[in-house]
This record gives sequence, structure tokens and C-alpha cells, in this order.
Amino acid sequence: MLGNIGYSGSFLSIVVAIAVFGIRHDCFLFHSNNSRVEYNNSGQHGRAEERNHGVVVGEEPEQSADSAVVFVHGGATAAARTEKRMCSAAAVCRGRRSGGGGGGCFTKENEEGGGGCFTKENEERFCFVFLIPCSFNLKGGGLIHKGFVYRSQRQFIPRSKVGVIRAVAIPLEPAPVESAEYRKELAERYGFNQIGEPLPDTVTLKDVITSLPKKVFEIDDVKAWKTVLISATSYALGLLMISKAPWYLLPLAWAWTGTAVTGFFVIGHDCAHKSFSTNKLVEDIVGTLAFLPLIYPYEPWRFKHDKHHAKTNMLKEDTAWQPVWKDEFESNPLLRKAIINGYGPLRCWMSIAHWLVVHFDLTKFRPNEVKRVKISLACVFAFIAIGWPLIIYKTGIMGWIKFWLMPWLGYHFWMSTFTMVHHTAPHIPFKYSEEWNAAQAQLNGTVHCAYPQWIEILCHDINVHIPHHISPKIPSYNLRAAHKSLQENWGKYLNEASWNWRLMKTILTVCHVYDKEQNYVSFDEVAPEESGSIKFLKKVMPDYA
Repeated sequence: MLGNIGYSGSFLSIVVAIAVFGIRHDCFLFHSNNSRVEYNNSGQHGRAEERNHGVVVGEEPEQSADSAVVFVHGGATAAARTEKRMCSAAAVCRGRRSGGGGGGCFTKENEEGGGGCFTKENEERFCFVFLIPCSFNLKGGGLIHKGFVYRSQRQFIPRSKVGVIRAVAIPLEPAPVESAEYRKELAERYGFNQIGEPLPDTVTLKDVITSLPKKVFEIDDVKAWKTVLISATSYALGLLMISKAPWYLLPLAWAWTGTAVTGFFVIGHDCAHKSFSTNKLVEDIVGTLAFLPLIYPYEPWRFKHDKHHAKTNMLKEDTAWQPVWKDEFESNPLLRKAIINGYGPLRCWMSIAHWLVVHFDLTKFRPNEVKRVKISLACVFAFIAIGWPLIIYKTGIMGWIKFWLMPWLGYHFWMSTFTMVHHTAPHIPFKYSEEWNAAQAQLNGTVHCAYPQWIEILCHDINVHIPHHISPKIPSYNLRAAHKSLQENWGKYLNEASWNWRLMKTILTVCHVYDKEQNYVSFDEVAPEESGSIKFLKKVMPDYA
């Protein structure tokens, strides 16, 4: 399995490079005169004991891998140049991360690994090498890394004097998400405060629900109508701000009013889940009226939204959000361009397409639902037929844009943003029904994201979303108490974030095309020549977390 080992000069005695394919392998042991490399059966890390001073890695034609690891010899970290990036292993010596290059993916500006555990006092050290996942193809083209570290001084080996070995294809799994260190690294990379541990298969949704205090399910009419008062008052204030604000302050007035009218949606949302009032007729009336300024048909939305809760993050079944399918993406150039822009720069308004496509087509509903759907549609069309002409009559077409259209676009910004942040991240998978687990989807597959307090107040804590997916029967005004209980009992399994630019950048530039192994593949990997808007977002969006 290992062939063509070459030697170079008096400094270098052996080179070990491993291409990891992500297939489970119980144990691998390599032993030579003065080196020993061992993998345990979890595939999480290896151990290298080596006297030599440097590492150089060669390439194997026509090999491909999901991740790569290079062992550390006497403190030098070898790096493997790939088509897309430089990849290496992260060396940790005696519980401490090595100095110098360390691990991860190298930039073009830093093509030398460096680092490691070499000291003048002790030339023989134990190093643990953790797998750093990366995707690449190893192809012919010469050596990858030309230098090595000897004590505190960097020396270089001429290309012509260095031997090349072939990569050894060892089936091993990448670093699992069970690793606390790996989850911490992902959280930092994606803009999360915490990425939760995988929920055990033995835990059921009922187990989680029964752990919640009974009081969080109680409906309080006073608190419910208080949410109506908050939304009505804040919306009226927003309209007043629009009427009085000079043109340069209108964006602020629209932002406030769009956020305030989102509160109406949350009230209707509670009504649809039967968590607003004990009187179901009151809920139907309030829900319908709350949705009217948004021209959202209440009953069609309720029917589809119930399925979202029943099938959260289930492929082809979840009605709120789905990743892009590769065959659909490649089916038509015009459609592909629309999808790239829709899931990229326009994603914060994609709920408009969802509103239009899903809720007005009677064929999308079951026969026993159609009657109620028609009533809701009639209410929406009546609002359009009466409300819009009145607005235009009183304020003109520009008044319609100022007082209705711009706040409506603000509402859809929040509708889209809340939805995608709640359920979209590179580490959160969509699964087919046969693999899907309700408790994992609702507890592990839903994100709690904190926003500025004024947004949370106007939107009635809709961002406190994990308890809402554990049980939609929890009223919005009890979500915080329910979340506190979940933190106490299930805290290590929760995905939590505070809104930040890195979080949004990750979602908008990475979470695109469905991939079973990686969850998502970005558009600029699938169709780089057509993904200019995605590359633009990667370049201009801030990376603050």
C-alpha cells in the first residue's frame, strides 16, 4: 500500500502523508526504523513519534479526498497544496497547540507550514495531530512543501534534492461534531455563540416537552392582548414617523414600521397555533385581521405552516425553507441565475416568492381545507380592493409606496431573515424522512438568535425559537421562560447565536445547494463562472462576529 519512498540528504529520513477518504477504518499502524504513526479506531486523531527534523510531502496523481492530515516530524508541519487551498494538520503537543504554522487551510501568502514541537532541549516529542477537513484533488505537479523547521531556524531543501512518496489512502472519518473543540471552532467560523452536541437517538420529542414547566403552556388573555396593544401602538407611531420625517430619515421610519408590522404577523402566528386565546373563534378573527395589512391569507399560511412544524428540516417536505437541488439548479441557465440571486443577495426578501407561490394556489390544498382558504383569500383581496385605493386617494401613489409598500418590504426582510437564521447553518442538516428524527430536528436543528432588544420587543420574541419548535402551543410571551428551562435541562444540545455579520455572511454565501455529505455546497463551487453575486457578497460583507 505504501510505495516509492524517497530520502533526501542527512536531515530527512522519512516522509508520511495520508489522504483521508472519510470511510471508517478500525486501525492503521505504520512503523519504520525511527518513526511510528498510529490511528485509533475512532479516526479522530493520530500519534506521531519521530526523531527527524523536517517533512516534505509529494503528490499522488488522480487521488481525491474529503480531508487531509500530515504528520509532524520534529516540529515541522507539512502542507499539501491543492487546487483550491493549502491544507495541513493542526499539531497539539502535550495538550498545547504548536507554534508557527499550526494547522488549518493556508492562504496563498503563507505556503510554509512551520511550527511544531521541536526544542533544542528535546528533539523527540509526542504530538497529536487532529484531522482538519478540506476538499481537494491531489494531482501531479511536483512537490508541495519545500521547507522544514530545524530548532529555531528555517532551512530550505532544493526541489531537486527531495524525494517524493505516494499518498497512502487510509479510510478514516473526519473529526466528529461530538468533539467540543471542533464545535467551538465551527461556532467561531460560522458566527455562533454555541453549536450544540448531537442529540442522542434515544431522546424523544416527548422527553423534551415533558421537561418544560406546565406554566409555559398557560394562555393569559391580559398578556395576549398586551401584544396587540404593543403592535398597534408601535405601528401607529411608525406611520406618524413616516408622515413627519424628512426624506433622509425615511429609511429609519420604514425600518421601525416594518418591524412593528412584523409584530402583527407574530400575533396571527400565535392565533394559528391556538396559543393566543382559549376562544377559537376569537383566534380566527384576530389572526385574519392581523394578517390583512400584510396581505397574507391567514388560513392558507396556517395549513402550510403546520406542516413546517411537523416536518422541520425534512427534505422535500418542510414548507418553510429548502436547500437548492442540484438537478434543478443545473436544469436551466435563466433559472440558475435567478436561484443564485434569490438565495444570495436577495435572500432576505425570498419570503415574497414563498408568499406568492404557496398561498394563492387552491390546488396546493386538500379538499377539506379549500373552503377556509377561499374565505381568507376573499379577505385579502377585499383589503387590496378597498385599502389600496383609499391610501392612494388620500396620499397619492407615492403615499402608497411610503406608507404601505416600504413597511411591507421591511416586514418581509424580517420574515425571511428570521426563517433562514432559525433553520439554516452549514452544520444543520436537512434529512430524508427515513433518517429524520423529530427531537433532533426541533432541538438540534433550530437556532436561538438574539437581536437588539427593541426588535425582540416589537416582534414579540419570535427569535426565541427553539421552545416554539419543541411545542407550538407555547404562547409568545412565555417563550423566554421556556427557553430558560431548555438551557437548564438541554443546554449542551442547543444552537445559539447573537445576530452578527459573520452569521449572515455564512448563510448567504455558503448555504446553497444540498449535499448529503457536507449539508451545503456554495454556488461559487458548483457554478463559479455564474456566481459573481456570491463572490461579491464574500468580498464586501463584513466578517464581524
